[in-house]
Amino acid sequence: MKDRWTKIGDIKQFKAFGGQATKTSTRFVQDDDVLKLQSASITYRLKPKFTKSIKAINLTLNTTDLFYLSTIKRERGTSYPFARTMGFSISLLF
Repeated sequence: MKDRWTKIGDIKQFKAFGGQATKTSTRFVQDDDVLKLQSASITYRLKPKFTKSIKAINLTLNTTDLFYLSTIKRERGTSYPFARTMGFSISLLF
């Protein structure tokens, strides 16, 4: 709170408290180049030979939010937390 503007021309990290709103300008516009992998699924099918009633067994692994690369630093806090999920399933085909 001490490193703020006090007079015109100050080079400080924060603007002064007071009545003037920040004017909109192009200095707030940034290019956002993003590469992300939101979800992926891998399935492996087994054909068991030990039983004739089961034709196949599917093993599936699902995941979300594997990675996110961006030119803009993204903060994730309590209002929008980062949640990477993984799931595993087994399916039997008769």
